[in-house]
Amino acid sequence: MIKRFGITRWLSFSVMALSLGLIGQSAEETTLWYNEPAEHWTEALPVGNGSLGAMVFGGKELEHLQLNEDTLWTGQPHEYQHEGAVDHLPEIRRLLRAGDQDAAEALAMDTFMSIPLRQKWYQPMSDLLMEFKGHESATNYRRELDLDTAISRVGYEVGGVEFARETISSYPDQVIGQRIVSSQKGALDFSIRLTTEHALHEVKVLGKQGRILLTGQVEDISLERLSEEQAQYLGDLYEGEGIRFATQVEVRIEGGKLKRKGDRLLVVGADAATLLISGATSFENYRDISGDPVAKTNAILEQAESKDYASIRSAQKADHEALFSRMEIDLGTSERSQLSTYDRLREEDKTQDPGLVSLLFNYGRYLLISSSRAGSQPANLQGIWNDQIRPPWGSKYTVNINAEMNYWPTEVANLAETAEPLFDMIDDLVESGRKTAQTHYGARGWVLHHNTDLWRATAPINNSNHGIWPAGGAWLCNHLWERYLFTGDEAFLKNRAYPVMKEAALFFMDTLVEDNNGQWLISGPSNSPEHGGLVMGPTMDHQIIRNLYAAVIEAAKVLDVDAELASELTAQRNRIAPNQIGQHGQLQEWLEDEDDPDNRHRHVSHLWGVFPGKEITQRTPELLEAAKQSLTFRGDGGTGWSLGWKIALWARFRDGDHAHKMIMTQLNFVDPGYGSKGGGGMYPNLFDAHPPFQIDGNFAATAAVCEMLLQSHEYVSTQSDRRELVLLPALPGLWKSGSIKGLKARGGFEVDLSWQDSRLLSVEISSVKGGKARLVYGDRVVDVNLKAGERASFGPDLRNTLAYDAEQSPLELSQWMMRSTVERFQTWLPAGEEVASFWDYGLGMLAVANVELYRASGEEKWLDYAEGIIRPNMLEDGSIRRYELEKYNVDLVKPGSAAIDLYKITGDEVYKAPIELLRKQMREHPRTEEGGFWHKKKYESQMWLDGLYMASPFLAQYAATFEEPELFDDVVNQIALMDKHAYDAEKGLHYHAWDEKRQQSWADAETGLSDNFWSRSIGWYGMALVDVLDYLPEDYAGRDTVVEILGRWAKGVKKYQDADTGLWWQVTDAGGKTGNYLEASGSCMFVYVLSKAVNRGYLDRTVFEDTIEQGWTGIKERLLDVDGELLKLAQCCRVAGLSDSRDGSFDYYLSEPVIFNDLKGVGPFIRAGVEMEAFEKALN
Repeated sequence: MIKRFGITRWLSFSVMALSLGLIGQSAEETTLWYNEPAEHWTEALPVGNGSLGAMVFGGKELEHLQLNEDTLWTGQPHEYQHEGAVDHLPEIRRLLRAGDQDAAEALAMDTFMSIPLRQKWYQPMSDLLMEFKGHESATNYRRELDLDTAISRVGYEVGGVEFARETISSYPDQVIGQRIVSSQKGALDFSIRLTTEHALHEVKVLGKQGRILLTGQVEDISLERLSEEQAQYLGDLYEGEGIRFATQVEVRIEGGKLKRKGDRLLVVGADAATLLISGATSFENYRDISGDPVAKTNAILEQAESKDYASIRSAQKADHEALFSRMEIDLGTSERSQLSTYDRLREEDKTQDPGLVSLLFNYGRYLLISSSRAGSQPANLQGIWNDQIRPPWGSKYTVNINAEMNYWPTEVANLAETAEPLFDMIDDLVESGRKTAQTHYGARGWVLHHNTDLWRATAPINNSNHGIWPAGGAWLCNHLWERYLFTGDEAFLKNRAYPVMKEAALFFMDTLVEDNNGQWLISGPSNSPEHGGLVMGPTMDHQIIRNLYAAVIEAAKVLDVDAELASELTAQRNRIAPNQIGQHGQLQEWLEDEDDPDNRHRHVSHLWGVFPGKEITQRTPELLEAAKQSLTFRGDGGTGWSLGWKIALWARFRDGDHAHKMIMTQLNFVDPGYGSKGGGGMYPNLFDAHPPFQIDGNFAATAAVCEMLLQSHEYVSTQSDRRELVLLPALPGLWKSGSIKGLKARGGFEVDLSWQDSRLLSVEISSVKGGKARLVYGDRVVDVNLKAGERASFGPDLRNTLAYDAEQSPLELSQWMMRSTVERFQTWLPAGEEVASFWDYGLGMLAVANVELYRASGEEKWLDYAEGIIRPNMLEDGSIRRYELEKYNVDLVKPGSAAIDLYKITGDEVYKAPIELLRKQMREHPRTEEGGFWHKKKYESQMWLDGLYMASPFLAQYAATFEEPELFDDVVNQIALMDKHAYDAEKGLHYHAWDEKRQQSWADAETGLSDNFWSRSIGWYGMALVDVLDYLPEDYAGRDTVVEILGRWAKGVKKYQDADTGLWWQVTDAGGKTGNYLEASGSCMFVYVLSKAVNRGYLDRTVFEDTIEQGWTGIKERLLDVDGELLKLAQCCRVAGLSDSRDGSFDYYLSEPVIFNDLKGVGPFIRAGVEMEAFEKALN
């Protein structure tokens, strides 16, 4: 029965606007459009729902929808492994070790390759042809693909009548739908027929139902490439029929008549028409092709029986938009955005069309949504679109780069659901891969070589010189691990990812062998895809295997399982042959240093560790430079997918301009009429050209743009679980202003970014599950700790408020900072009936800073603040609240300095008892054999630079105030001992701490010193020096010792000032090293000490004047933010120390949180401002 539906409201869109081309480009660059129909397949526009795809040619007189269904392949269920292969493995390895590559490859061809030697091919399904007689003279033509809605449209005018067609592929309803309308009633006259390239087929016109049914069966024409003997053998081995398929089209008309004529349906005099297309095969799973494709297509159409086109379209649009609308990108616009896509691609200089890159980015996301959905097959070499019985490379799954590349955007581009088909395929491959692992290697676990197909083949194919590559499964495991890293989904890790990863690791545990020297473990036989032939130990293998092992080790720790296995993997991982730098400064592709600098091979396999791996990063600068040299040698040319990979690599190198250059190269126009000739680029429909067409380059481009704008592949250090999110790491100079929304980052974060004049304008970060991240932009860093669902926003240059840019005196800035601190914290003032303050060195230092403000300004309120910090902790019986003398913690002596100041200023005897209690502690305090104070009782035999500031000024001040002059000798001795043991004459800096017994895990076995120079600890020591001098008598002999040490200290600090900013780095002597950052507390301490020392005459003003001024300017310009009425100090390390869990390494110092307004930075800032006021007055 013919179905008729009334014209629905969706038709209110203007046919005239569409046909006249008035539907222009959106600002978001989400439309491909053309003013001519497609002549070639690579000019047609794709629609798809993961399983069912169509290429829409948009013809005038002949519309052509070329149709695909993702389970239509040659072949039938079978296994590929070569029985007895394992028996020949030792000899293949022996020949390779002996350098006889030819013999090894020949033996492997005979004994080790897949049966059959080649895998099966993805097939086209059918073609829907619609003939519109008289429309060949159409005018005002336009066709377009709306990526936002996944709707393909065609519009034109014939004899004053406007015609419009739109095509969708619905995931909810599993149909392709086409709607055809005209502006004049009764104007639609056209014929409809189905055809196919497959010889075994039948077409039936079901007139009463308004349907055409095409059924067929695939012949295994892939056997044609074999010899007659091989074809006969395989025909006998794999008896049975190929996959059967069915395509049905149902025609619904509004007005007019639907007639049958031969093998076609005729629409006569209709007002509008709707076509619903279903397609299916007999495929059930990779071991079963017993399904009924006709029944399946009937069921699909019957499900849609009660739905009009508007309902189907609405559901399709909502489903697509739910995925696609998660992201928005704007890289800028130009007049070229108004040109057709064809004309934009034909432009010679595309650097003036930044919107074209946005369109390419959006197109990659569209294609992934359209070719990979839950329940479908994974996107193959051509996604789901293929018009050839003999497609290039069989349109299979090439897993030495291409299949993985298809899924690079899934996580970072906010399309995680599209990876489900890939994960399903991996589950299948584990099953078949176990058999190959056992048959070919005698190994546990599972293995996958460089290709697979619908039948989940895992054995090596084609030729031994490139087909024997056992790392395909390990690479696919990285996608499982990345899902966990991006989401933190432990259920997924436990139930889906870990078992697969573990088995992949077991395979390599059994198959890695020692190299000829017995030094390293290597893989083999293998190859460096697809370059150099069969070898032992290619670099790419080792990078992938190390990555796999690391993932399994970490997953076992997260899940608290398999500790013994993790230990074994760790030991084996440490023996895998490392990355090596060769004679040309390149990263070696093989164990041997045989790279050819003139080689321009499309594969850059040995750079896997840069991207998509992460073992070669900014934190391994020598290897990174070698990798960059290798890529430079390979050149900027290549196939389409190779260009996409190179974009991502240059992004990881943080070279945005070179990455942009590669995008421009990838956007080279490739004429669809030239077949496979020419270099890589883009066809008119923006399909990536190898050439011929391979879809992987489209996906690589999308993922690479994400890498240019956000990178999250590292933690802030090896000792931290805080993710490092680098913002705009490879922003090209030509992308002056722009924005991107919805980027995903590892750690479960989502990030929106905008920039203007090539500088960060805003960033918003949200957390799905809760987590910790360090945002990095240039030399600016901010740590965020977000709960599930929480967001944090920051403005220009990674500030969440305005940058300080006022002109205020240093003293005014110090006062403003103190007022802001009072407003923010109130931690030293009573809170109701409970005392909120506590006896702490940070607050003690802040109290001292308030005393300094009082002395500099004469304003009583600063004295009141100081008293408000100290007095609440002084109890009536003379004790100190929550202070325990018997812990002998030198940190708790610091507030005593403020107590003495307040005692002297106010004369209030209430301060005397706490002061004496602290003096008693220091009389009894544990000491080294030379008399140096232990940092704490529990820190046996350890002297820290921090401790010198906590106790020495107090003791010197006590000696001067209470007339205990012999105490001066002890004070100077503490300073001298720290200098004796901690000073490095070559660097001119003092190490953080010294262990007299050399027993601590962080201490050097010979010197007892910690490993690094931490700016804050050096600042503590400098403050101790300059403050102690306030109290040492002018004629005291030890005074010169302190002044001399201060002079050396100052020269060292000056040496390591950052030339660009005037600030100092967290790890003082590692300026610019990746992960290091410009730290506020150390910088403020250095400016305080230097300015005070110059003011007091201890240092030569002419030597240190520039250092001081640059430091103060750097603090003001880079570290001060204004939040309403409050002044903020950014980039303060919250805390750092030394213990069994805090090893004093570079990575340790980077692992501690970075916060705003830490008192250990605020106090020195206030004191620095007081001294800078005097310093600047002296200049004037």
